Amino acid sequence: LVQRTEDDLLGVRSFGKTSLREVKSELEKLNLHLGYPVPDSVFNV
Repeated sequence: LVQRTEDDLLGVRSFGKTSLREVKSELEKLNLHLGYPVPDSVFNV
């Protein structure tokens, strides 16, 4: 999810500005944000 951008999420059917605001709020609680770069090594576990 964090690798997605705002535009990506807003392009998802039934995902609007309210949903985007809620997702961003929850990510901020975890010190994360949209468009966050995730290293490939995370996926090689």
